[in-house]
Amino acid sequence: MPLRGHWYKFNCLMIGSGPAVNHLCHGCRLENDLSPISHLNLMSPESVIAELCSLVLADGVQNVKVRRNHAFQDLLRWMNRADYGWDKHLNVSFVGEQGLDSGGPRRNLMELTVRGLINWGGLWCGKEGHLIPAPDFLTLQNRSHCMAGRIVGTVLVQSSLQLNIFAESLINTIAGINKWFVDDVAERGINYRGRRDWTGDPVVEKIAENISFLGEVNDAQKKDFTQAAARYYTSIVNRAQIEEFKEGLKTFGIATLIRKHPDVMKLLLCGQKRATIQPDEVYDMFEAELSEVGSNQRDLEEEAMMHFMLFLSSLTNLNAACSLDDLLRFPTGAKQFPIGGYEIQPTIEFIRGPQFPTVSTCGLVLRLPIGLTEEQFKTNFEFVVRSCHDFSFV
Repeated sequence: MPLRGHWYKFNCLMIGSGPAVNHLCHGCRLENDLSPISHLNLMSPESVIAELCSLVLADGVQNVKVRRNHAFQDLLRWMNRADYGWDKHLNVSFVGEQGLDSGGPRRNLMELTVRGLINWGGLWCGKEGHLIPAPDFLTLQNRSHCMAGRIVGTVLVQSSLQLNIFAESLINTIAGINKWFVDDVAERGINYRGRRDWTGDPVVEKIAENISFLGEVNDAQKKDFTQAAARYYTSIVNRAQIEEFKEGLKTFGIATLIRKHPDVMKLLLCGQKRATIQPDEVYDMFEAELSEVGSNQRDLEEEAMMHFMLFLSSLTNLNAACSLDDLLRFPTGAKQFPIGGYEIQPTIEFIRGPQFPTVSTCGLVLRLPIGLTEEQFKTNFEFVVRSCHDFSFV
């Protein structure tokens, strides 16, 4: 089932009178503190996010200021501080950029954090959507995979964005499901062959020497052999790194959720293609603040809304100057709908005089210019979406 975000109050499904976490300190595990998670009956990604946030996030704010071009590294420095509040709501600002954080800057930072996590040198094998921990001793020594697990929980809790970067074999291993996939075996992983101890499974050793050997056996044998090879590459040679990753996932009880609800968590974490954003979804997410019916101002506003709808429809063309993903990021800070919905209702206001649309990051407000022709509206909107890469221009 495609996952699509819709607006509703972020904490509308909060349980009880407050969060289950009373205190967190640097480097601690929260799974024991989050015992209520083990009793939840979560049947959808939306319920995972809503329940998780209500159980984990405490009152209070953790202010974080980062440089846009070094956002991931700066966030890591914050997280490594002894006084970092893992259980607090992030309040994000970017150096040199204006705008209060009502969700947009935080979502934007979490989106940048996912990119930084993917590109974290030496941490992963495989391509995006099939990532597994790499059997690298240095990252094990630095406990980098443990921090990566904490970051995964942070992205889910703070932004409710899907990551869609990990291999299904990895999630199955964490969940205790004995099913692995050859598609998750990275070419980079095979390159580690000279550094491995090959005194283990002789079947795996034979397959590693010549994977084309699989073509010479019957289907039943092939299935057994591929399972053995996939298991070896994705969960045995990197077992210590996976355990470190699981340790980090305990910070927000994510490891428990994976064990109890693996299929739901795969929708949030694994490389399944997200549903394509549709023009009507972007249009309908806004509530327009229109003038009195019958006024000249109302006519101009309705004309601007028509231009906006036609512009959204034009972005589905393959040769469009920008995409619907890019446009969604302009007022919200992220190129996808958050599973948990937006904290406040996104609205549209109208401006007379300025020729270009603007947004307000502190209120999820998109301001549309009125009095333009359809072509002027389209050209100016395209320019703004393509030019504004941070919050200093909005």
